[in-house]
Amino acid sequence: MTTIDSSIVVITGGASGVGRAIALECVRQGARGVIIADIEIGPAEEAAAELRNLGSKSGIHAIAVQTDVSDRTSVESLAARAYAEFGE
Repeated sequence: MTTIDSSIVVITGGASGVGRAIALECVRQGARGVIIADIEIGPAEEAAAELRNLGSKSGIHAIAVQTDVSDRTSVESLAARAYAEFGE
């Protein structure tokens, strides 16, 4: 079984629905960083703020990145941002 504790996770489609629920659970399971990737940046930023609030005691670092997973350049930008923010 894979453990999430202290991991950095990227959740595509993380601004709503199942993606948002997965992101919330990752924080509950001890992820130290969460990247909410979604085509809709406004809801993604709201989700990231919710995660930071939920994980405020643990110091969770959560960011939102506008990403279109059907566009290679957009996904490459997501990866670059993840490395820039988290170093991995």
